[in-house]
Amino acid sequence: MPRGLSEKSLNEYKEVLHIAHSRWEAEAKPIIERMNLYFRGQQWPKVENIRSIPPHVVNFILSDIKVMLPALSLRSPRVFCKPTQATMILPDGRVAMMIKDQNGQDVPVPVIEAAKAKETLINWRWRELRIKQQVRRTLQDSLLAPFGVMKIGYTLETEKVSLGGAEGDDALIESNELIKSNAPFAVRWSPSAFRVDSEARYPDLSDAGFVAFGWKARLDDVKRNPRFKNTRNVPTTVELKTDFKTTGAESPSRSRPSGALEEHFYQRVQLWELWDKRRQKRIVLADDHDKELEYVDWPEAYENFPAETLYFTEHPDQLYGPPDLYQVLYQQDGYNQTTALIINHIRRSLRKYLVQTGTMDEKEKQKFEEPIDMLLIEVMAQNVGEAVQPLKDANIPADWWVGRQSLRDDHDRVSAMSDFARGIAEKVDTAAEAGIVQSHLSVRTNDSRDFVEDFAARISRQLLQIDAQTFDPESMIPVVGPDGALALGQFAQVQSRAQLQAETDVEVQIGSMQPENLARRKQDILQLYAILRGDPMVDQFELREQLSHAYKDSIPDIDQLFLTREQFQQVMQNLQRLQGPPVPPAGNGGPPAPAMAPPSAPMGAPGAPQPVPPRVF
Repeated sequence: MPRGLSEKSLNEYKEVLHIAHSRWEAEAKPIIERMNLYFRGQQWPKVENIRSIPPHVVNFILSDIKVMLPALSLRSPRVFCKPTQATMILPDGRVAMMIKDQNGQDVPVPVIEAAKAKETLINWRWRELRIKQQVRRTLQDSLLAPFGVMKIGYTLETEKVSLGGAEGDDALIESNELIKSNAPFAVRWSPSAFRVDSEARYPDLSDAGFVAFGWKARLDDVKRNPRFKNTRNVPTTVELKTDFKTTGAESPSRSRPSGALEEHFYQRVQLWELWDKRRQKRIVLADDHDKELEYVDWPEAYENFPAETLYFTEHPDQLYGPPDLYQVLYQQDGYNQTTALIINHIRRSLRKYLVQTGTMDEKEKQKFEEPIDMLLIEVMAQNVGEAVQPLKDANIPADWWVGRQSLRDDHDRVSAMSDFARGIAEKVDTAAEAGIVQSHLSVRTNDSRDFVEDFAARISRQLLQIDAQTFDPESMIPVVGPDGALALGQFAQVQSRAQLQAETDVEVQIGSMQPENLARRKQDILQLYAILRGDPMVDQFELREQLSHAYKDSIPDIDQLFLTREQFQQVMQNLQRLQGPPVPPAGNGGPPAPAMAPPSAPMGAPGAPQPVPPRVF
């Protein structure tokens, strides 16, 4: 257990964190705030010369993200583990490597079995921790911020806070249901609550000296947390927002509950968990507090920062580079402004008439404004055409329409989100043109998918590293029950922690974009049945069972169409009894061989016997 921080070291940590705040506020914060406003449709720019024009927004940013998310998200992800090294051959011929067990003894671990065990465990983690959902949230952050952040960690059973009273003595301080005790976790972390060493140049954090995770906590939770010390005079520096205002009709006023609330009820403590790579320390600081709350050694379960970042464009020597969609904001503004000018012109150009003074009294003017067909209006003029004339207005300039389309085309070129990608292309000149456009879109989409797959693989590696030092099969089996664990096969292959320490390469495939539904499963089993039907090396009864299981929802009694294995054997035995004993061949006491019959017509010819397909049981 390290000693407490000296005043000099504490001031150094506060200073580097302050500089990291300054760089984030100068470079990242404006990008994040602007992109989020555009995503929500709050896009109308404050331009002086068009301030009087009513705003109109066509939200391309939202449309682009709604196309990118399903194209890049992890649908049916599968994690594969492959062994990377081996040092010896076991007596049974299996390839193994030497791993130190919990007692420090070198034990051989078969590399193939170890890779299968790790693959089984990590795929179960993906389902249990709902990592696919967290990756999707991080993916959306990466489209709206310099990069998305995923925090990977491990929560100990001792990290609990006693709330006292009727609420129980073992309530977790963490309200996130995906962060459980004595288990790893992987959750999306807000880019606005993440700080990086100000000297870092790359968004993958490879050259960063430290990172810091920020969160807001209740004062009581901070004081009761057994991890923290020096909590007596911790100040609350953040006040929760309580004055939410509605934008529509006024809602009825509601009075606050009676009874005095404590002064810090709406106050929160701003905490920062700083991971120092150079000194291999973990420090927790509170804003405006003169002491550290935690100063411990870097946990052995982490080889790198407990964070992974997702981004699609790396700007040279720029940590907080803008996301790709930031480059089309100018086209977005221009398109909105041009569209607003056109709509404003249409609204202004309503039908207007010039009426000579004295040619129509008030009663006739009211009749003129009423939308009634064949209404007679009396005018005091010899020539009606002179008394009432329509007011001519200027047409909408053609340049507006051309410029508006040019802005849309520029947006599509930069974002690579044409109408073909959105699925709303109205016409295609030639099939070759459509193929070329689609191939170019596939190249850019596949390149972005590689970033997502690599991001998912790095998350999987970190989780496996944590499991290699913390996983206990005996304590994990009760989570699902021993029968359930054996039936599901989740832990059957993970016999010891040593298996998880074997080095493997991790690869993630994001899966097909086709939906995993019942129709897809039926199609797959039909293809498999067509390939394996009649194969003597395949259990035909089990194959038919798989086929019938896929159709039980639409044909409940489908099992009754087939004979079971026992029924089939009984039928074969009955057939053998009816046919009698086998006839010995000629020359061994059996009857003479029949004379050769004349050749018959070829199969399929007119009058020839037709082939009877064999019945497959």
